Amino acid sequence: MRLSTVIVQQIKDKVRNGKSLNEISKELQITKTTVYYWYRKFSNKRIKRVKLNDNAKTLDIGEFIGIFAGDGSFYLDKNYRYDIRIHLDTKYKNYVNHVNKLIKHLFRKKPWIYDYKPNNVTIVRIISKDVLNFIKTYLTWETYKTGTIRLKDRINYNKEFYVGFLKGLIDTDGYIDKNTITFSTISYGLSSDIDFGLNKLKINHKIYLQNDKRPNIKPIYRVRISKDFNKLIYLIKPNKFKYD
Repeated sequence: MRLSTVIVQQIKDKVRNGKSLNEISKELQITKTTVYYWYRKFSNKRIKRVKLNDNAKTLDIGEFIGIFAGDGSFYLDKNYRYDIRIHLDTKYKNYVNHVNKLIKHLFRKKPWIYDYKPNNVTIVRIISKDVLNFIKTYLTWETYKTGTIRLKDRINYNKEFYVGFLKGLIDTDGYIDKNTITFSTISYGLSSDIDFGLNKLKINHKIYLQNDKRPNIKPIYRVRISKDFNKLIYLIKPNKFKYD
């Protein structure tokens, strides 16, 4: 859509007055897609491109992908920014710091960290389309991320990736109790990825499907490791084991 110089100037003025993309679109009755072009052009907030660290290890990449699969979320905000968040338990300050350092190492970009006190959740947040695209080279999901998250192609990754991937999953959504590790998910695809990774690492495990009689409660897949508990702890060295 070609805009008159008058409309373009109005967009420029509104951007510099702090109006959001949604507000400009609504006030001028122009589609968000059209406004976005000019919004980026006039905005002083230049989003730097993010590139994966050339020295990043497969182990660290796998861990980050596991962390996002377990406790990550993404949405496109009102200004068309790609907002990626990791939701962590506030009481595990050392682990929050670990995730912060991991992201800085992988992408050479410092994330924002803030506490959401009502839920005792700490958010580790990074805004970057490049990081989202990187995540999507490994993971796929539908609109309902929690129930559909899974690896794109599990057979393509080596043992080092799965060591990191399982570590990230266990540190976020896993549970360690004495001599048992349990990971629970409502995503069949993710439970299959965990099963595949454990088999690749030759870790004995069992998968249970727990159905709930209550309506609208999805079945839960539980992956449990008992016999090879020590072997898996030695391999992945989960942070949760250190901090619990």
